[in-house]
This record gives sequence, C-alpha cells and structure tokens, in this order.
Amino acid sequence: MAWKNQSWNPLKYFRRTEQVRCLLIGKNGGQYKFPTLLKEGDFVRDVAKDRVYGPMRLRPLFDLKGRPAYLFNEETGAPLQAEHLKRTIEIDPKDGWSATPIYDEDGNQLYVFDEDTGRPARIELDETVIHMTTDPELMGTLTSKTMLANALNRQPAIAMLLLVGAACLLLGVLIGQGMAAGA
Repeated sequence: MAWKNQSWNPLKYFRRTEQVRCLLIGKNGGQYKFPTLLKEGDFVRDVAKDRVYGPMRLRPLFDLKGRPAYLFNEETGAPLQAEHLKRTIEIDPKDGWSATPIYDEDGNQLYVFDEDTGRPARIELDETVIHMTTDPELMGTLTSKTMLANALNRQPAIAMLLLVGAACLLLGVLIGQGMAAGA
C-alpha cells in the first residue's frame, strides 16, 4: 500500500498515531503473536509488514495489569471477539470395578479411586471453551485498507503504455492520411 503522507512534519505523524497492543491469531487458532502496532483512526497498522487490521469496534481482552490487547485474525485482518463458555463433563467408571483412565500433561494414564470405598470414582471436570467471533457488520465487505489501495492504485506496465501509444500513433497516422486523400 502506498501510504500518502499528508505532512512532512514528524511531530504531526507521532501525534495522530498511538501504540496499542494486539493479539494476532492465525492458522486456525494454532499460532498467535503479541505485537505492538500503530493505531490510526479505527484501524491498526503494522508498519514493518505493511498490513492493516481492523476496524477496532470489538471489546479487547485485558491482562492482569488491566492493559487491553485487541484481537485480530492474522490472515484477513478482521477483528475478533472472545466468548467464554464453561461446561461440566462427567466421567463415569465403565462398570462397578474398572476405572476410566484420565491422562495427565505428559500423556500418562491415571486412574482415580474413591478413598473411602476403594471403588472407581466419578469425576466431574470443568471445561472452558473460548469461541472467537468476528464483527457481524463486516460480512460481505472489504476490510483491508491494503487490498483496497492495491485495487485502486494499480500502475500499468511501461510496455503496455508504449504499446497503446504506438497503436494510437498508427491509428492517428491512418486517419490523417485517409482525410488528406479524401480532401
């Protein structure tokens, strides 16, 4: 995107932008980054990669210190919002005596038994699910300022300009000779 600088005064550039923390989520939620980007109006700009994310209409996430981090999809640049859901899962023993294994972080099987009876215990686990939703106002609209600028600022190739110029010259010469012969 060819960013048009309105003024060459560097103090005006720093006054109209501010730094915000962002959380860029990509590759189906498997990869994420925490960059600090520049906020310009409703959009956030990554100067190093020349990418634009936004608009920043949705609620940010807050860390333990109360600092906001705005969520964006890394590939599309669309804003995201996290919805937190909690649900309980019950694990029953297979029958009265055999236990259902659960797995720890290392993948080892663990069996849980009741201390009083020695029988397999019923386990209730709280599972936290986070749904990432995007801004519903963005459906069917072009969100990236980079894509829009690339579509509108297309520069024709020099070879194409020379070819069109030569065709126009040839057409002008032919029309001029036809008019001179007819007169």
